[in-house]
Amino acid sequence: MPLDPSDATLRRQDAIVAWDTSLDGLEQTILFHSNQTNSLFEHFRDGEEREAPNTVATHGLTAEDALQHIDSRLKRLEDIELILHNTRIALQGLRNTSTVLSPVGRLPPEIISYIIALGDQDDVEVRRQRKASRDLDDADDADEDEVPDDELPDDEPPHFPTLVSHVCKRWRRIALDTAMLWTRITFREGPPYEKVSEWVRRSRNCELEVKIDAEAGPTKLDELNNMETALKIVKPHAGRINSLSIRTAYMSDLMHVVAYFSDSIAMPLRYLSLAVDEVDGNLLDSVELAEHQDLLARTLSGVVWISLKRVALPYDSQAFRGLESLKLSGLNIEGETPSYIEIHNMLLHSPRLKSLDIESVDVADMDEVPDPRLVPVHLPELEDFVVTQLELQVLIFLFSIVDAPNLELIRLRELDQATDTSDVTRYLSKFFDRLDPTALKRLRITDCTYEDSDYILMLSAAPSLEDLYFNGCDGVTDRLLWWLKGKKSPSCPKLRQLSFNSCSNLGTEPLKKLVKARHDAGNRFETLTIKYCPLDLSTRDWLEPKVGRLVWEEDEDDEDEDDEGEETDMTDIDEVDAVMDEDME
Repeated sequence: MPLDPSDATLRRQDAIVAWDTSLDGLEQTILFHSNQTNSLFEHFRDGEEREAPNTVATHGLTAEDALQHIDSRLKRLEDIELILHNTRIALQGLRNTSTVLSPVGRLPPEIISYIIALGDQDDVEVRRQRKASRDLDDADDADEDEVPDDELPDDEPPHFPTLVSHVCKRWRRIALDTAMLWTRITFREGPPYEKVSEWVRRSRNCELEVKIDAEAGPTKLDELNNMETALKIVKPHAGRINSLSIRTAYMSDLMHVVAYFSDSIAMPLRYLSLAVDEVDGNLLDSVELAEHQDLLARTLSGVVWISLKRVALPYDSQAFRGLESLKLSGLNIEGETPSYIEIHNMLLHSPRLKSLDIESVDVADMDEVPDPRLVPVHLPELEDFVVTQLELQVLIFLFSIVDAPNLELIRLRELDQATDTSDVTRYLSKFFDRLDPTALKRLRITDCTYEDSDYILMLSAAPSLEDLYFNGCDGVTDRLLWWLKGKKSPSCPKLRQLSFNSCSNLGTEPLKKLVKARHDAGNRFETLTIKYCPLDLSTRDWLEPKVGRLVWEEDEDDEDEDDEGEETDMTDIDEVDAVMDEDME
């Protein structure tokens, strides 16, 4: 029979009254015991004469018997004190851990739900920042496929709402009833995908973020029947999907997914990512999509974030208008690559673009030089600009049309310098001249064959640079390091993080001089990273105390040789400094 809450309140009050009464009685007993203890001093006070033989007759108890009795009672008193001590510890623990007594336990469910939601948002942001940091380094170190946001290392904490739901029964009930906590739908376990079904149910009417990765091993989504099982879970809720990420091994699998949604309610998509890993397969071209034009028109009209890898959509569609983020990758099959006019129009109709990433994309109808009629597109909100594995003319084209004065990050990867560098240098110079010199904070260059003069040109336009990264760049020479050091002051005074990875021409003397100048000026590097460069261990030992943090890695085969290295005399560096200053002039 359910208990009446009022009865429970009365019983709780009775318990408090009884506890107070017992505590008051305990206090009175202790005071009485203390007074009786004081009276013992009247009978056993120090300084009295030695007891006479008639002590028993006089006092009724010998001193020896009294001593034995007091010792036995002291032991009992210690036991009582231990009981009181344990009782106090237990009460303190109850006061600190009880969900009933805790102030948070008195908060309404709506407030706790809101607090949990804020914690979940913070958790998502932290995870994305970690992923972005890993992706930045991984992409610069190796050409890796994009990793979904949910694919985190084993040491990452579990899903935040799941953790919260295990705190106590009340919190679990509140967490399970907070629909917004269960909207990130990712297939991470194998069929029948019961966990996904449960999360979709908990999300009720909230918008959903759906990620279907057929390449994730445990999901077994690469099997057609399992893929259909997953799609059956998601399809009834198509009208709530605002973010959709699909990655398959083959184009036919992706076409199967597109066809499956063709007769569903239009998705209110704002974020779309389509990726196919089959390197030698055909693109998902506009001919194959012709029968799904209605679906595209209904679905892509509100997209602001789009990422395509080996997937070609009609480039004149509404999907490429009003974008905030655009990533195109692996579009290099003739007939399905965008033309330079189409790319120009994409940018022209996306004035609020914040991120632009172009990787291994050929541009159709590309002439020897950019069309002079195409004026640069002003993109005042563009913050991240990434170009990877582009042909020379495509690169020149992008440098000529992108006008992004407020860029914070530029990443150049796997770009080959032409034999005749005049065109590249000219357009590169114009591109960096259009930048706000106080905006660019991070420049990361990987496997590019530029000359040191090109790097100096870039850095000259970025005096506020904070993070500079080179990987596999032979153009990192002594001349570049001497330029960074500057004559009277450093060329990039706000530079905090400097990284060299596999730079074969990195010189010991100018690097030491650069680090020493920054250290002596009280403006040392916060992080200096050196990996697989031709420097010996003595250089490492010399650098370590002069930077905030030194990250050092080297090939194991070179360790023995590095141990034999000798420390460079700084007086020799001073002489080289003078020579280099003359050369720079």
